[in-house]
Amino acid sequence: MKIVTATMTVGILAAAAIGCGSAPDAQVVPGEQVASAPDMSRMSCERQTTGVGFVREGKVREGSAIALVRDKGKLLGIVADKDSKRINVVDLDGAAVQGSVTAGGAPEQVLVLEDGRVVATIADGSHIEVYEPTGDAAKPLVLRCTREVPAGAFGVAASADGSKIAVTSAYESALTVFEGNDLTLKSSVAVPRSPRGVLIDGDGKAFVSHVVGGRITVVSLQDPTKPRVIDTRVRAGSQDAQNLDLALVRSGTQAYALASVEITRPGGGGGERPPVVGGPAAPIQPSKDPKAPKAPPPSTNKTPNPDAPPMLGRSPDAPPVVAAPVQPKDTSTRLIIPMVSVDPGDPARPTRLYYGPPPTAGVAKHAPIAVLVDPAAEKSLSTHVLAPTNGQRSGECLMPRAMAYRQSTQKLYVTCLGVDLMLELDARAVDPMRAVTRRFQLPKGPTGVAVSDERGVAVVWGQFDEAVAVIPLAGGNTVTIDAYQGNQAVDADTALGRDLFYRSEDARITFDGVACSSCHPDGGEDGVTWSTPEGMRQTPMLAGRLHGTAPYGWTRKQGTLEEYIADTSTRLGGTGLDPQSLKSLAKFAKNLPTPPQSDGYQRRTHENALFEKGREVFFAEGCATCHVGGPGTDAKSHLVTEGAESAENEFDTPSLVRIGLTPPYFHDGRYQSLDDLLFDPSSKMGNTAKLGEQDRQALKIYLESL
Repeated sequence: MKIVTATMTVGILAAAAIGCGSAPDAQVVPGEQVASAPDMSRMSCERQTTGVGFVREGKVREGSAIALVRDKGKLLGIVADKDSKRINVVDLDGAAVQGSVTAGGAPEQVLVLEDGRVVATIADGSHIEVYEPTGDAAKPLVLRCTREVPAGAFGVAASADGSKIAVTSAYESALTVFEGNDLTLKSSVAVPRSPRGVLIDGDGKAFVSHVVGGRITVVSLQDPTKPRVIDTRVRAGSQDAQNLDLALVRSGTQAYALASVEITRPGGGGGERPPVVGGPAAPIQPSKDPKAPKAPPPSTNKTPNPDAPPMLGRSPDAPPVVAAPVQPKDTSTRLIIPMVSVDPGDPARPTRLYYGPPPTAGVAKHAPIAVLVDPAAEKSLSTHVLAPTNGQRSGECLMPRAMAYRQSTQKLYVTCLGVDLMLELDARAVDPMRAVTRRFQLPKGPTGVAVSDERGVAVVWGQFDEAVAVIPLAGGNTVTIDAYQGNQAVDADTALGRDLFYRSEDARITFDGVACSSCHPDGGEDGVTWSTPEGMRQTPMLAGRLHGTAPYGWTRKQGTLEEYIADTSTRLGGTGLDPQSLKSLAKFAKNLPTPPQSDGYQRRTHENALFEKGREVFFAEGCATCHVGGPGTDAKSHLVTEGAESAENEFDTPSLVRIGLTPPYFHDGRYQSLDDLLFDPSSKMGNTAKLGEQDRQALKIYLESL
């Protein structure tokens, strides 16, 4: 899709993970022909008709796969149906789909602005869409405009005054900021790889979560040129831990969402109160022990006033109690980021297990945690991830996907892929993930959640089942609304394969409950190099790389993907899938779409004189001997380490599709960037270290374009 917008010149990464290069732009070229919706890309995003249609429910300013609105007293849900590429309006009171509109791609999140407009991020393209409510139940939304962003639009958020809208781009790793009324471009800045969730705090700072790397990026909207990074990595914590265990810093993955919460406690001296350890204290109950000491009987020196309130455990002879002055309540703000703390192992800790060590101090290699961040100090408050109580891991949230906060109860609601649960968490806890107060079963694939504090309901979108769940938080039965619109976007085999890909706690796949998507989030990779009995092995991206690239595995040499999946499951301690399940899982993995590139990136890259020079260098230096045609493979294994001349040290030629997105490089993750690889004189990948500076940079630009 060709989407163009007003002129912008920005410094965005040419390849999301490398850390240099120039920006995908969105320039309007006079007389340029576009493939679709040119008028929408140039149209004003301002609301045209006020006072018509629904209004936003509450003051939610962060996007999700579902958002809540009110229309003449009815509560409605605005749903980003990624499979059918539609935005649905669901009548939550009437339990039926009220209307829908076809989007210009797969919508990831929706955000309702204060004036009722709906912003939708388009995950499989490089633009966002802005809709206006019409007041017509049959056709509730009309497209007002589109705006180009770097590829893989994911998260969206608005500032408190509505003057700014921020959008993350998952693949071309950027944060783009628009003016809130007409969505005129304000800035676009490169951020570390794989950004997902975003929020804007009251001080005008955007906080961005990342699905890999264990970090949060902070961008000042006043000066976006200098992003800052908050390290959210932690160590394992346990009473049984040894000093060495406590010294190991773990990585972090699966940070799709984040929330800003206000924690209120009774006052008493001002300042921040320490959060509740593990959850709120239970109310004190009277002792049922007959031997417990009884309260002393009341004195008979004075006749008690029958109208006075009871004074338990205190004599009426005591001097009267002077009521203490009422202290103001203490309120503090924190950011909460549900994620998974990861221990990949390292060469210093040999292991007999595949893909990570055994539990460290009772903490598994994948351990859920809700990291706390002080937004003012821009510092993580979390230091350790704890082992589950009594070693219980059933129902663990290993793929937290979406989150909503209910201010009146100070509770968080986190949806978990893999187990299809919503967890109610105490936001006051040191680690809210260890302060679960309730669990709610959900439709499959819960990718979005919203809360109506006034109605007292949580509303969840289950993408895999195409269903909305309305959950009364005061108790009662969940109402499930079928949102299927008659167009089956996912066939039965692919649906089964997707369910298996995201399924955690399936003993057929792994012994420790992790899912395929634990290491391959949405078909990508976790940026981690794992310990194995054969040495360190980095996680490869699956999306767009599995067609025509057999054999599979760095050293396994399996001829079919089904064989490789079965072998991997066995090495991970799984009992094994049946043939039909293997076939369906392989089909889903093979059809994972290649991450998109924005039109601005492609245009700028191909107009760069170094691009053609890089292509020439690639073929002249013999790179295409193994990487056939550029992104392809020769279906062979090769020695890649000097002095390791044996068959067991031969490694499969990987695909180079979207290679710029997926550091580290080589089977053992020895290179943290393409620069490291191309500059290494000991590398067996040709003689790139001997190239001149310009030729080497040209080769890098070509590789990043694949």
